[in-house]
Amino acid sequence: MTSMRGIAALSVVGLHLDDTIDNLIGKGLVPAGFDPSGVTRYFDKSYLWVDFFFMLSGLLMALVYGAVLRPGFRRRDYLDFIGRRLARIYPLHLLMLLVFVGIELLKYRVPTYDSAPFTGPHGPVGLLQHLLLIQGWPGGVGTSFNYVSWSVSTELLAYLLLPLLLVLLRWGSWPLAIATALAGLAALLWLSMVDPALQLNQSAGLAILRCLPSFGIGILIARLVETRDQALRRLGGAAGAAAALILAVLLLHLGAPDILLIPVFAWIVLSLALDGGTVARALSWRPLHLLGLWSYSIYMVHPLVLKVEMQVLLRSGDRLQSLPYLVAVSAAALLAVVLLAALLFRWVEVPARRALYARLDRRRPAALAA
Repeated sequence: MTSMRGIAALSVVGLHLDDTIDNLIGKGLVPAGFDPSGVTRYFDKSYLWVDFFFMLSGLLMALVYGAVLRPGFRRRDYLDFIGRRLARIYPLHLLMLLVFVGIELLKYRVPTYDSAPFTGPHGPVGLLQHLLLIQGWPGGVGTSFNYVSWSVSTELLAYLLLPLLLVLLRWGSWPLAIATALAGLAALLWLSMVDPALQLNQSAGLAILRCLPSFGIGILIARLVETRDQALRRLGGAAGAAAALILAVLLLHLGAPDILLIPVFAWIVLSLALDGGTVARALSWRPLHLLGLWSYSIYMVHPLVLKVEMQVLLRSGDRLQSLPYLVAVSAAALLAVVLLAALLFRWVEVPARRALYARLDRRRPAALAA
């Protein structure tokens, strides 16, 4: 599952690389024939891998923290859980936010072919929401500054609501869990029809209706996995994981309706949670595992790299008419994302997390020390 986080993160990078090319095509700087969408819709649809992140996160939170936050949990255990999740997500979020604030300041001196500094969603309200990590909540600005952090903010809301979600989906009766899951699927279906052009590609306001149901599905999968039901093992395992992964790639390639990917992603997560065979061994390949470890940094740093790439391309003149040049610049940007992510993981994520963990009371249940 660690490796799948890396694959999903790189797919989101591919989505935004594709957006960069679409932007240049819209400006008339790049021939329309250079658009990858003419070959595959995979990158156009890769925003859906964020929903996979939500699902996977729900599974892991239920498995790691579920027993500690079951009904009757202690207040300090809940606060410890929130503290540890903030230690995991906030330091890198804050660093990248400061970098993007620096870019806004740089606009006063350097033309960037972009909006005026600190205006619109990049104004004081947006900045405050990013500091509080609520920009993806109802009334939030959504995508501004480091635009991908909207999903981190909605996941924070899921963490805050985890005890309630565990009661509904893990510790409550099966009828209650099934009814809750069906309500979540109904919310996702409704969201996919609100704006047929966007479907599930919502990043502000209604984005919580995208995060919470997928996160909840992950919790329900954790419950299913712990039943050790043999029928589930026949559905999952190596064969199920391989089939689900192939189906997901095919549906993304064809540009299928977003809502169809939700059960397929659930099937992937369930299958990987049950698999100890061929697919699990393949995904344990060291380079893929490293990409998974770096996935949060990949996700958070790539908008900065692509912003730099865009400025390079806007100043490239006639070279933009060359497909090899465009591919080379995009490949260099992708490599820069991975290298920067590795450095951020080593020098920011891990040290900050350890330092913040050390400030928490160490007399915690063993599950919370994981």
